Amino acid sequence: MRYVELNLNEAERHPVSIDVFIQELLKKERLFSSDFLFTVVDGDGIGQFLKRGTYRKGNKIFSFRHTELCYSSNDPTETNTLNDWFQEYDNPIVAVYRASYLEETGIPYEFKFKDPAKKIDALEAIIMVV
Repeated sequence: MRYVELNLNEAERHPVSIDVFIQELLKKERLFSSDFLFTVVDGDGIGQFLKRGTYRKGNKIFSFRHTELCYSSNDPTETNTLNDWFQEYDNPIVAVYRASYLEETGIPYEFKFKDPAKKIDALEAIIMVV
């Protein structure tokens, strides 16, 4: 697992939207593909998160595909961008999971681990939002 830093202050100085900036960072880090799923979690519990490999008890998580992270529409009512989810936490992080370790449950955005003993192995990266 690797750590990547996402500096939102730096993003605000760029001529592109924050969502595009995030997308460009993910591409640079080779994380913007269908091989990965993304979950925004509260970084205040990162110690426990890293021990369990998930922010939830049980074997299910809520995650976004790379195509669901950043909306390109100009619709001001769109609220499911990563940046919107960052506002939910004082210390947000993005957990990047290898999609091959999870499977859809049939509920939108919900996935379950194929092998619950490999939750930590499923983590590809942690994006620290600063």
